[in-house]
Amino acid sequence: MHINYVMWGVARTGGTVTFTEIGKRLLKKGHKVTITAFDDGYGHKTPQGYKPDWEKTIPIEYIPVDLGVKYWRFLIDTFVRLLKPHAMAAEWEKIYKMVDHIPDCDINVATYFPSAFSLYFSHKGKKQFYHMQHFEPLFYDPEVPFDSPNKYVKLAARMTEPMAPMALETTAMSRLADLSYMLPINKIANSLWLKNIIKEKYGTDSYLINHAIRNDIFYPRNDVSKPAGKRVLSLGKSSMFWKGTGTLVDAMKIVVKKYPDVELVFYGVEKNPSIDFPHKYIYSPSFDDLAKLYCSSHVVVCPSWYESFPAPPLEGMSCGVPVVTTSIGVEDYARDGENSLVVPPRNAEAMAEAICRVLGDEALSKKLSSNGLETASQFSWDKTTDNIEKLFEKVLHEKE
Repeated sequence: MHINYVMWGVARTGGTVTFTEIGKRLLKKGHKVTITAFDDGYGHKTPQGYKPDWEKTIPIEYIPVDLGVKYWRFLIDTFVRLLKPHAMAAEWEKIYKMVDHIPDCDINVATYFPSAFSLYFSHKGKKQFYHMQHFEPLFYDPEVPFDSPNKYVKLAARMTEPMAPMALETTAMSRLADLSYMLPINKIANSLWLKNIIKEKYGTDSYLINHAIRNDIFYPRNDVSKPAGKRVLSLGKSSMFWKGTGTLVDAMKIVVKKYPDVELVFYGVEKNPSIDFPHKYIYSPSFDDLAKLYCSSHVVVCPSWYESFPAPPLEGMSCGVPVVTTSIGVEDYARDGENSLVVPPRNAEAMAEAICRVLGDEALSKKLSSNGLETASQFSWDKTTDNIEKLFEKVLHEKE
């Protein structure tokens, strides 16, 4: 089979890592795999073709879609998005631009709600799929104030708010995401929560295939020591409100009263995170360094308001570290009191209490670590890819 993935960029995010891991394994199984993606500034041409900067040896063939000169593009994009009612026009322009670059293939896979429209309008692929990674209308909440890490963008946004309210853009983008789930495309949900919400809201069935982690990278490192004080680790994305960084900060303000020597460590690809609490920030660690960072921590926290099969809690488990996570989207692997502590989202008090329980109860910590290791071992990319391959072959050979 020729399998093509349509992606909105190649920056190192959970989505790009997911489809890279699946794609590499599909290649080994003898299939042709391509990724059609916007050149978002996180990739470059190499002797082997266009590759993402974070792994230039990826054997997958990339079909880059040029968005123009990087810095000029940034200025235009910032300007367009500040004139918020026009942001939808910019998104549709990208949707149609992508259409022209999608190749003929057997299986064509959208990975993000705008890419679902590009895929559908292209009419490419004997069978089309939307491999859903989240319930994306939730990304756009008109009640949440705009907060960019860039102070100049913040200032410009405040100046344009009276003539171009942010609520217009967020509502429009949320509706566009809604519409993507109504397209007549085969759908894959990465979590039970996502499968259920799509069924409940749209009456649409989807195939459930859980994602996984790199068990060959994320494992207990006996040569990595933990600091004398307590270390709390979390992915830090202050620019994405639903990632819950603010909730964790509020929780840590409670935790520090009981554990004054606690150290809060964030990691991520956000260059200037806005975090109102003393912390250490590790920018864009390699996968190996991230695994060591997990192993050096006393607890890994996922504070998101909502997720759909998030990798960090499972990676923490796979490294033998106790995990505290919010409840939405982790139902496929997180079991409260057994392999993790599961708390309600947006509840700093409950999160602080759970963190303190792990830090202060050695027996509980060991139990969560042991059971978490067993749980994480059940989720491998080989298993996920086997399920994907079987599904693609099944649907490809179905009669219309």
